[in-house]
Amino acid sequence: MLQLYQASVVSDGMPDLIEAAKRDVRDKLQVAVIQTLLNSNNTMALSRVNILDPVEANYELWGWLFLLDWVDGKREVIQLEGEIGSITTISGSLVFQTTPTNTLEVPLNVAYYIRTAIQYVTIVLLLVACIVVGYIVIMRGYIEFWNMIEFNRVAGMVWIGRPLVFLRGITAICLLSTSKLDMVLSSNSVVTHMVSPPRFWVTTFMSCGEMTWLVYIINDVFSPLTKQFTYSYSYKSSNLVWLTTFVWSMVSPPEHSITINRECSIDIVDFQLVCRSGVLEIGSVTRFGGLIGLAFGCCLLCYVLERVMYPRLQFRLSTHSLMLHAAARNNFEFDRWTHRHVNYMDKASAVLNGLLSVQVGHVIHIFDVKSWRHYNIDVSIESHHALKDKEGALQDHLDRAIPLVE
Repeated sequence: MLQLYQASVVSDGMPDLIEAAKRDVRDKLQVAVIQTLLNSNNTMALSRVNILDPVEANYELWGWLFLLDWVDGKREVIQLEGEIGSITTISGSLVFQTTPTNTLEVPLNVAYYIRTAIQYVTIVLLLVACIVVGYIVIMRGYIEFWNMIEFNRVAGMVWIGRPLVFLRGITAICLLSTSKLDMVLSSNSVVTHMVSPPRFWVTTFMSCGEMTWLVYIINDVFSPLTKQFTYSYSYKSSNLVWLTTFVWSMVSPPEHSITINRECSIDIVDFQLVCRSGVLEIGSVTRFGGLIGLAFGCCLLCYVLERVMYPRLQFRLSTHSLMLHAAARNNFEFDRWTHRHVNYMDKASAVLNGLLSVQVGHVIHIFDVKSWRHYNIDVSIESHHALKDKEGALQDHLDRAIPLVE
């Protein structure tokens, strides 16, 4: 029965590997078991026997069991060096002890707070998206759909705020500068090792899109300087950063680095020995700085090109309403939403701008989240005749919109 089992699992090259391992342990490492003996004349003697000594053939089975315990982490092999020689011996069986980790010693607080902040941003934007969808249904689609493309850019600034949007952008850059390592258990469930799995290109592409949060901040902060060029260069810069980051991540993905350099120091004599085996790097500070520089560089490049190509570009809105956030003014479409020198905004886009509106009769009640104020606009003076185009057709999208008047 034993011979049949061995024939089914032992390959042809296995005996050679076993013999090679046996020679290494016996001749090179010379692992031995030691024992202190007391002679009849009360003198101490040290006895040692190689665990794979060919003279002790009957002991070889136990020697292999000791080696298996060593591989399994249940025993330790140490070398003791003295003035007249050295001894390599194996320890007794160790009992594993499991102790809970002191949470105060694990640096997880920053990651926890950042993750919570990112979750807050996602939840708020999800709620805003639900409100926007509700307005689209109520308005029967009479909205400016191009404004919905600017959802993150406008709603992020209005409903989230620049600090948290900046935090989300920096967090994305940190993740894009970090290689992925997974702990994998071996097939025999004895050893765990780290592997760096390849990233699916779709996942990488979507992850690189998170870089645009930093671009939104750059566009918004510098909008007082870029002025009328903000609309034309902002979406180009964000798309350029997204594409460039994706190409960079695919051509040269972040890689981990391991340096083995075991150093031990005695903190407390006879009580505490601290050893550092090496350094494992999974993030790249160089790539982190490079991605930030890439965002600023693409924004500057797109702005300069727009200024050179269209030096006489004018503001898309001749008048500025106090109800408009700077991000909405610089990125929303108003070509179809201006009538008789009055600018209008559909109610779904108004939600992105922080305006929650309810119309009762001829009065539109507006709550401005940005300033935390309530406004009432009487639209009874805007008759159906006044909202007709040159051909005399009623402009239904303006009839359902909010006039931007103070």
